[in-house]
Amino acid sequence: MSIMQKGYETHGYQNDIVGNPPDHPWISKDVLDVDWILANIVGSFGFWQWSLALITILSVPPSATLPVFTNSEPLHRCQMEPEVENYFFKQNLSFHQIAELIGPWFGDNKSNPIHIGCQRYVANWTDLEWLALLQNNTYLLTNRRLEPCPFGFVHHYMGHQYPDGVVAEFGTVCENHWLTPLSTSLYILGMLFGLISGGWMSDSWGRKPTALIYAVVEVSAGIAISLAPNYTIYTLARAFVSCAITGKLIALTVLQMEITLATYRAYFSAATSIGHNFFNRGLVALLAYYITKWRWLNMAVMCPALFSILYLWIPESPRWLYSQNRVEDTVRVFRTGYVRNRWTKIPREVEIQFKTMLNTINLKNLVTTSSEACVNSPSKQVKKRSFAFLQLFRVTHLLKTTILCGTLFTGNVMCYFGLLFYARVINLSIYLIAFINALTAIPGTIIFTVLYRHFRSRKRPLMCLYAIVVVVLHSGAIFSIFSNQAVNIVLAACANISLILLGASFSMLYIYVSELYPSEIRTNGLGFSAGLGRIGGFCCTFINHLHRIVSDGFPLFVYGLVLIVSLFALCILPDTTGDKLLDFVTFPAANSTPVTVSPDQHGETKHRPVNVD
Repeated sequence: MSIMQKGYETHGYQNDIVGNPPDHPWISKDVLDVDWILANIVGSFGFWQWSLALITILSVPPSATLPVFTNSEPLHRCQMEPEVENYFFKQNLSFHQIAELIGPWFGDNKSNPIHIGCQRYVANWTDLEWLALLQNNTYLLTNRRLEPCPFGFVHHYMGHQYPDGVVAEFGTVCENHWLTPLSTSLYILGMLFGLISGGWMSDSWGRKPTALIYAVVEVSAGIAISLAPNYTIYTLARAFVSCAITGKLIALTVLQMEITLATYRAYFSAATSIGHNFFNRGLVALLAYYITKWRWLNMAVMCPALFSILYLWIPESPRWLYSQNRVEDTVRVFRTGYVRNRWTKIPREVEIQFKTMLNTINLKNLVTTSSEACVNSPSKQVKKRSFAFLQLFRVTHLLKTTILCGTLFTGNVMCYFGLLFYARVINLSIYLIAFINALTAIPGTIIFTVLYRHFRSRKRPLMCLYAIVVVVLHSGAIFSIFSNQAVNIVLAACANISLILLGASFSMLYIYVSELYPSEIRTNGLGFSAGLGRIGGFCCTFINHLHRIVSDGFPLFVYGLVLIVSLFALCILPDTTGDKLLDFVTFPAANSTPVTVSPDQHGETKHRPVNVD
């Protein structure tokens, strides 16, 4: 039995090549069938694919979770004159005793929690005799005027917090307290630009060059963070890091799915999800426990970026190469994949098949090397090569899909990152909470893998997960409003259950949305949709701030409402199964109906031909 006949059902293939159709099983409807080649010649679940997954895991630093530690908000009070501070030290007064003595503090009904420790009473503090009298007669300060802290602040980290950070070093407290959530929001905004620009670059220049370019930016910005002399440089460098990480990750994610089959995509996505969300994030918690200086902690967290040098040896996407009419390069990548999956030279019969494949495609002009349209005889379809990014807005179906997918990503990102950053609000050990959050990646990945392995539908499992998360979040929010017992434990439990399910839905979303777009603009579509979702991440830090204004569980209630909107968006989108992915965006010939991408009655995404009179 020849290699072309092993374990692959060729039913349904339409070949217009002159000669016996089975001689060219890699052609389906006048288009190169990459799935068939991967399944029957190259291999779709071997070392070639797993090496890319491993490189992706090793080379992406978990920088997003760093603010959980470095943005810890310590208690603060006004720093006093040197002689006064020395007096307090000799009297062995605690931080809380000093804070209650010099200004409004917790328990003062007139004080705003956000501004506690931001002012002191107007008094002659350098009069040490009066100060000694004041210790036992605090009524002397009744109705005194207040003044801003003239000498800065003294910070006090509690036992459950990371003992160093940018809040204390750069003074983002009191009138500057808004800078802390703004920094995190700009980090997520950097993700938006990274996803959009990464998608455009990846579809324009290729997956591999995009990953390499962003890797250089990532390493440079990571160094700038640790050397930042002020909060502005720190914030901008963090934004560049987030842009670079998401820019290269969008290229690597799409590349991974394009060199394997729908059957195995869940496995590779599960492996990278566990690597990024459990091992890498868990490593951050471990490093933070032992590295107590935030600058050195950042350097340690960014070290995985050095593995990006391995991008020099990853393949380019054969689907993207084919969509760019680079047939010779496409076949060359297939040859490389064959060798790396089998660790042997290409046999003569397989080499003949590769040459025949190349000659057949060129002979029949299945793709063109010019910028003119390619007309397929059966359907008279015209494929226009245009600026890929704009195709998302020129085709009505793609525009609708992009808006709805952006809504899905907005909800998922807002809730996931919001709950992740919510850990520093809960008054439990930050190291324990961060590790538990990382641990949620394992059951989340198992849920994702099992659901997408046993259900052909991509959409329905996602809808079920969103519905469950809504119930969990609203239950936790209602409990926090009507009960004062064990609120922190209940909120932590609800947040982590939701993180498990949202982690699974994140992995599902990347596969589902990717399959809604053809290869020619896949990273553009996925990148732009995921980029729109970062608007939700931008908002989540401010939503978490509502716990100070409304109640501890109110952010969870808001996140539940957001996911209800996502459920409505899912109801409108079509379903996919991952089979027979499109490679080209097709445009109709004159006086014909538009070409769209739509699912059949089995949920399989197929090509709807243009009807020509």
